[in-house]
Amino acid sequence: MRVGIFPAKAVKDAIQFGETSGGYPQMAVVMRTVDEPQESTTFLIFSPDSAPYSFDRLRALGWKGADLNDLTGIDTNAVATRYWVEEYQGKPQNKCEIMGGSRVTLSKPMDQKSFAARVAALTGQPVGGTQKSSGVPWEK
Repeated sequence: MRVGIFPAKAVKDAIQFGETSGGYPQMAVVMRTVDEPQESTTFLIFSPDSAPYSFDRLRALGWKGADLNDLTGIDTNAVATRYWVEEYQGKPQNKCEIMGGSRVTLSKPMDQKSFAARVAALTGQPVGGTQKSSGVPWEK
């Protein structure tokens, strides 16, 4: 199996539904890479904490619904998918994970104006003025 990040789509007719060992609903979604097809399975878990991320991943794949009885569109979009091999009980297991569709929430959010002012105070870069060059090669 090739390892790395590749564009892949869900294989709609290969989705399985079940339950985790902790008792939460889960979907096993086979992902097939777009170029040089290879397949591996990613798991979407619907616990109170992980469900928002699982729904985000389904939407990234192209699902527009609200009812999990209808997964129309889940095989529409190619998304960045990470493939790797991990040992489990002494045997190599192919793994994959949908990279797109997940979000984070900062523990200490601030508005953009406060953020810019804080960065300016820490770096000496003026807020809303001409920026000094930091000397990094990609900055002109």
